[in-house]
Amino acid sequence: MTAAAINIGGQRRAIGLKPANTNEATMLTAGKDMPVLIGLIVANNTGSAANATVRWGNGTTDYDIVAAKSIAANDSYLPDLPPIPLREGYTIKVTSGTGNALTFTLVIASTGSTLYGPGSVSA
Repeated sequence: MTAAAINIGGQRRAIGLKPANTNEATMLTAGKDMPVLIGLIVANNTGSAANATVRWGNGTTDYDIVAAKSIAANDSYLPDLPPIPLREGYTIKVTSGTGNALTFTLVIASTGSTLYGPGSVSA
């Protein structure tokens, strides 16, 4: 049996965020070009473990992608995710259990020309 490939066209972009505190932060608000989350990396560059939470939301409800995952000191976490299409207005939110400890990187495929950044909305 061979694995089926999923072809996600368009441009790929990486978006990074290092929260300075433990408040939930919106990393991405999807625009009209409906980006697809195709990758996620959470890295801890401190000497102590820190918890990471990543959620996607549809404007009404937030759903966990990574729920309070402990990231070991000086380590990274790359979850095996299916592609997650994001409609206009959908969000990706992150929370670091320790301020200034974790960096979050999203890999996004987009059919539009939008340059996504933390909290950005496409035209």
